[in-house]
Amino acid sequence: ARSDSCNSGSLHCCNETVSGNSPSVSSIASLLGIAGSATSLVGIKCTPLAAIGISSNNCAQQTACCTGNSFNGLVNVACTPVNVQA
Repeated sequence: ARSDSCNSGSLHCCNETVSGNSPSVSSIASLLGIAGSATSLVGIKCTPLAAIGISSNNCAQQTACCTGNSFNGLVNVACTPVNVQA
């Protein structure tokens, strides 16, 4: 598989990906009433790449494959960073 593909879930352009048990994610998860996962990464402020019509090469922050729930792009659960090769 290509390194910029997402076998399950969808590609997002996120400001960052952080541990599900980080203090910032725990605070946001508490406010949204969602249970965080200490074992998965969470995408912060994500936009689906298909929605903005750009390729993963044009994501200025972190391209991530997210398979979990999305909460209005503020938090995307179960994300994996994608290494994009130009």
